[in-house]
Amino acid sequence: MAAVGNNSNLATFRGDILYEFRAPPSFNLAYPVHPAVITYPETTAQVAEIVRCAVESNYHIQAYSGGHSYGNYGMQHLTSSDSSLILCVL
Repeated sequence: MAAVGNNSNLATFRGDILYEFRAPPSFNLAYPVHPAVITYPETTAQVAEIVRCAVESNYHIQAYSGGHSYGNYGMQHLTSSDSSLILCVL
């Protein structure tokens, strides 16, 4: 949470009560995507800090910018890993 200034509106974790509502949509349910963390940075400094924290923690990072693909190709490698993070840049 420190990477987003301890603002709970800028990150959600699998298991949080609103996780499914805040997660980016999966356009192909054959490839479910349930990363451990989804972040919503507001500044470039937050993006840099999220990436730094993810790398130090051995998380896989995937940027998400609102686009979609039928096969979830942008997020396919994340699946439901406990060490995956989506960086939503909307």
